[in-house]
Amino acid sequence: MIKVIGDIIWWSMPSMLIVLSIVWTFIYWILGGVFFSLIALLRMGRVRRTWFGCLFSFSALGLGTLAAWVGVLLAARNLDSCSAFPDADRWQQWLYQFSCGIVDYVGSALVGFLLLIVLGALLMLATTSTDHTWIKKNKQNNP
Repeated sequence: MIKVIGDIIWWSMPSMLIVLSIVWTFIYWILGGVFFSLIALLRMGRVRRTWFGCLFSFSALGLGTLAAWVGVLLAARNLDSCSAFPDADRWQQWLYQFSCGIVDYVGSALVGFLLLIVLGALLMLATTSTDHTWIKKNKQNNP
């Protein structure tokens, strides 16, 4: 399935997967982190930040890689219908491949981001603490 149009796709699919995995993970981590930071500030809830941060980072990594993989698989299907790549260097061939599958790449990224928001909300609920913070404990002990 990966070797769709000769040697061009054989070498460019893994490189596209690696690049998209890094890009989607970074975007998910930054945008999702800002989103949940705002949610935590507005809720004034007690979230175990270390647990949530660690689990959210792994979730962003996993879903970023999954979105890139799904995007590359869906785009490989569309590369058959794309016109043949002209004789060009590797950089131009990589750009042609990206332009043929842009809808699949971006669509899978958006679905992955929505899944990250849902998973992040579940993680936030799971890491909510019912204990008082250490500042409130000190104020209760020292009247």
